[in-house]
Amino acid sequence: FYSAPWLTPLEQCYLWHTGYRPTISFNVLESLPPAGITEEQRRKIEALRERTRMDEAKVDTEMERHQVEVASRRVVDVVATERKALRSQDPTAMAEAAAMVRATVNGMVAGVEKVMRSADCARLRCLKGILDVLNPDQRLRFLTSMSAALIQLRASGK
Repeated sequence: FYSAPWLTPLEQCYLWHTGYRPTISFNVLESLPPAGITEEQRRKIEALRERTRMDEAKVDTEMERHQVEVASRRVVDVVATERKALRSQDPTAMAEAAAMVRATVNGMVAGVEKVMRSADCARLRCLKGILDVLNPDQRLRFLTSMSAALIQLRASGK
């Protein structure tokens, strides 16, 4: 998910936790003609932009915590235990070490999945928030522009 082979190198550059950064949606929204955007809509969009920035920061903090955990002393100890068991060729020690490695890897995978879910939720909250603020015509223009931006990114990367 983090290095999907179907993504171009340019798309990889813009990848943020398995997808696009939610605040990109505001760049697309600002690129649309301002016709019909009311002052109340602008205020709601600015409030949503701030909430989205906070959501992004939370996801980034969660990822940082996970990265620190991956490089923790506990993981180093598990690797050392496994190496020691392999050198000893003791079947009991090897089985215990293998169980420790599985548990550690499962914990790492769970951490990455949690970050991915949080990032997806941030993207969805942002998108839903924008769509809730816009009227049907504005929604259509926004979604068309958002799709075009992602397609253009792909085409440029190729």
